[in-house]
Amino acid sequence: ACPLSPPPLLDLGGYEPLTFLSATQPRRPPWQLACLHAEGVQQGANGSPPEAIDLEEPTTIIGRDFQRSHFNAWLHFRTYYGSVSPEHLKMDLTNDGWVVTKIGVQGALYLGNQSLKPGEGYLIREGDVLNFARTAGSVDDSILKLRLCRGAETAGTGACASGAFAAGAAAAEAGAAGVA
Repeated sequence: ACPLSPPPLLDLGGYEPLTFLSATQPRRPPWQLACLHAEGVQQGANGSPPEAIDLEEPTTIIGRDFQRSHFNAWLHFRTYYGSVSPEHLKMDLTNDGWVVTKIGVQGALYLGNQSLKPGEGYLIREGDVLNFARTAGSVDDSILKLRLCRGAETAGTGACASGAFAAGAAAAEAGAAGVA
């Protein structure tokens, strides 16, 4: 036998060969924060705002310095600049699940209706909603709502991507145009 010949093919006993995702079908991360509500949704370059923030394991920092294009599309600059910190929150994947920790000082952050204290970790489960608010003390003042969900479930289904807030965004823009 020639030492340069390739090794013989192995019989895999009926197993199918691996298939790989093509470059045209990007892999969605297993977890995302999907946009449910945004006060000032702006149309993106392709006609729709981003649907979700991808969560990278084991830690993802969320804030205006890390997801600038998302916050620019979801909120008016004056709104998010005063309500969303450059590093607003941290999402850590633990053995118990995702833990959210508020690390920024601007605006208020709620897990459902529970106000999050800076520096304290809170377990967040699939389907739970993070509410970004202008001021502490009122979850009703939410400017942005993000739901924890699996990435495959959010493809094309986010309320922010569906245009559900187009009328609200237009009204907000009209109101902002009158503000100096």
